[in-house]
Amino acid sequence: MLTDGMVAILVVIAIATLIPVVIKIISDIDYKRQITGKRKERRFRGNRAPMSASDLEMSTEQNEEYQRREANLAELRIKSGQNLLGPK
Repeated sequence: MLTDGMVAILVVIAIATLIPVVIKIISDIDYKRQITGKRKERRFRGNRAPMSASDLEMSTEQNEEYQRREANLAELRIKSGQNLLGPK
């Protein structure tokens, strides 16, 4: 039979499993309401907005250097992953 401890563990596991599902459902509903216009679109307010590479104004030379640097970093990440996973 189930003891009180086992029931408590099952309840905790069920809650831990359901929380991300409920959050995803609520965020999907909120997104749909924003798209249909029932809710005003949320925008970032603050001093430091998140930046992407497209936000940076660079000259062609700086942009090429940035792309080379990003490619080199990606290559190093891939190689380090191969070292962790072993030889091919």
